[in-house]
Amino acid sequence: MSSDGPLASPETRSTGEAIRFMMDLGKALHVCGTPAHRIEEAMTGCAQRLGLDIQVFSTPTSLWAGFGPIERQRVRLVRIDPAAVNLGLLSDVDEVASKVVRGELPLGGGTQRLETILSRGWEYPSGLTVASGALASAVAARLFGGGLPEVLAGAVIGLVVGVFSVIAGRHRHLMRIIEFACGAFAAALALALTTVLPSMSTYTATVAGLIVLMPGLTLTLAMNELATRHLVSGTTRLMYALMIFFSIGFGVAFGRQFERVVPDPGTGVVESLPLWTEWVALACAGLAYTVLFKARPLHLPVICGAVLVGFGASRLASVTLGPEIGVCVGAFVVGAGGNLYSRLTDRPGAIVHLPGLMVLVPGSIGFKSLDALLDQQVVSGVGTAFQMVMVGAALVAGLLLANVAVTPRKAT
Repeated sequence: MSSDGPLASPETRSTGEAIRFMMDLGKALHVCGTPAHRIEEAMTGCAQRLGLDIQVFSTPTSLWAGFGPIERQRVRLVRIDPAAVNLGLLSDVDEVASKVVRGELPLGGGTQRLETILSRGWEYPSGLTVASGALASAVAARLFGGGLPEVLAGAVIGLVVGVFSVIAGRHRHLMRIIEFACGAFAAALALALTTVLPSMSTYTATVAGLIVLMPGLTLTLAMNELATRHLVSGTTRLMYALMIFFSIGFGVAFGRQFERVVPDPGTGVVESLPLWTEWVALACAGLAYTVLFKARPLHLPVICGAVLVGFGASRLASVTLGPEIGVCVGAFVVGAGGNLYSRLTDRPGAIVHLPGLMVLVPGSIGFKSLDALLDQQVVSGVGTAFQMVMVGAALVAGLLLANVAVTPRKAT
C-alpha cells in the first residue's frame, strides 16, 4: 500500500464504513500471520489515506483500534487466534487494501472482498503440505552437514511429523500437545531407524525432522518487534517461542527413553556429501517453503531466489567476518531485496523476507542449547543459548539496516 497523501473522496468520511473496513483489514492481516509492527503500520498508513484518525494496538491474540479524537474516540476490539503465515492470502489482502486507498474500490466493496478472501481461504492440499514438510526436513539435514543416511532419516521423520500435524489440526486438544508429541515421536523414530541406518547421527536426523516445528522464525519476529518498540507483542511472542522450545525438548527427552530398547550406536562417522548437493537442497527449500508458507505458485521463482541469495550472501560473509556478521549480511540482503521487490511489483515484501530468512534463523541452535541443558551440560547449554540470541540479534540488525537502505514502500 502506498503512503503518498490523504485520499480526497467524500466516501472516506463515511466513518462507519471506514471503521469496519479498517478492522476487517487488521483481522485479515492477523490471520495471514503478519507481526504486530507490520499490522500497526499498515492500518495507520491506510487510515491516513482514508482521512481517519486512528490508534492501533496489536498483540498475537488481539487487535485494538481507537478511531477519532481522544475525547470522542470509538474503540473496537477483535479477539484473534494466532495463525500461521499465509503469503497467498497476504497478497490478496494487500491488493484489496491498495485498491481501496487508491480509490479504485469503494469501502463497502473492499470490506466484502476481505470477507470473501477470509472465508475462501488459501492453502495447498494436505498431502502436498506433508510432502513439503518432509522435503524441508531433508534439506535441513543436508544444511546441518548430514550425509545421505541423515537426509533419508530426516525426510522420514518429517513425513511422520507432517501427518501427525494434519491429524492434530482437526482436533483442538491434540493441537495443544503437538510439539511434545512430535518431539517424542521424532526421537524414538530416529533411534529405530538406526537399525537400518547404523551410521546415522540420531541428533541430526531428529532436529532435521522437527525443523518445521522449530520456532526460529517466531523468535526472530519477536526480537524484531522488541527492536521496533512493540514491547507487549514482542515479549509475548518471545515467551511463546521459548515455550515451544521447551515442549519439543521435553518431548525429545521422553522419546529418547526408547534407548532402553534400541541403544543409540553413537559411533557412526557422517560421510559428507558433495558441495553441489547443498545448492540443490537450497533450490528444493524454495519449493518446500512455497507450500509451507502457502504462497501462490507464481511466487515460486521469487522464493527460490530469496533462499539462494540470502544463504549465499551469508555464507560468503561468514568466511571472512564470522558467522554472526554473516547472518547479518544475509538478513540485510534479503531485507533490502524484499523491499525492492515490493517497490517494483506492488506486492508484499514478506514474499521475499520470510522464505529468505528461514535458512538463517537460529531454531536449530536453540534446540541444541536446550538439548545440552537437558544433558546436564550447563556451560555448553548457556553458551549455545547466548549464540542463539546473538544470531537473532544479527538477523534483526540486518533487517533494520535494510529498511534504512531501501525504504519499504508497503507496510505489509
